[in-house]
Amino acid sequence: MGEDIATVEFGWPIGMPVCKSIKGSLWEVRSTIRSGRVEARIYFAIDGNRAVLLHGHEGKDNQSHEIGVARVRWSDYVNRKRWEQKP
Repeated sequence: MGEDIATVEFGWPIGMPVCKSIKGSLWEVRSTIRSGRVEARIYFAIDGNRAVLLHGHEGKDNQSHEIGVARVRWSDYVNRKRWEQKP
């Protein structure tokens, strides 16, 4: 998984087959794990020159729920960043 994240980090902007956009500002990186039998998904967003890793899970089960978790974490990140920037 680390190699796939590094590929995105050092090759940004990058698209399929390494990563793809999910609705809004979320992106997904897929990594094949467990001897090629399982796909892990890592959800992230871009903040300036940073990739903010938000959530990860194995397989495709409950994918909508897992994306929802990433969205909540991104919203929390954005709100905390705004709060920290207030004078």
